[in-house]
Amino acid sequence: MDSLDLKKPILFGGINGLVLGLFMIFAIFLGDIVFESLIFIIIVFGLMISIPPIVLSNDEVSFGILFPISFLTFIIPVFGISFGLPNTEIFSLISLVAISGIGGLFWGSIFSIAIYIYRKIRS
Repeated sequence: MDSLDLKKPILFGGINGLVLGLFMIFAIFLGDIVFESLIFIIIVFGLMISIPPIVLSNDEVSFGILFPISFLTFIIPVFGISFGLPNTEIFSLISLVAISGIGGLFWGSIFSIAIYIYRKIRS
């Protein structure tokens, strides 16, 4: 990954955040089914965190970079805003997806900066 490819984790992190936001909307609408048992919650949230990196990982951005971005995006913006969501109106759901995308961009940029610094120190 050269210096031009450092934009890829940011881009894929944003896409990852958008997909996580859509998955969270799906989980909110399933409501009672998803949040009925602890085992089911762990399975659903585990799938929500791991599916976007599996689908998005390729030669440009690896699973090892996308999975932490997915996890951090899920924990901080997605999970937090879903608890504070006032209702399930369309504006609230769009804001959930938008903030999830912004969170993915943020964590993607953190990882991109870390990769850049690591390469500078190494070379």
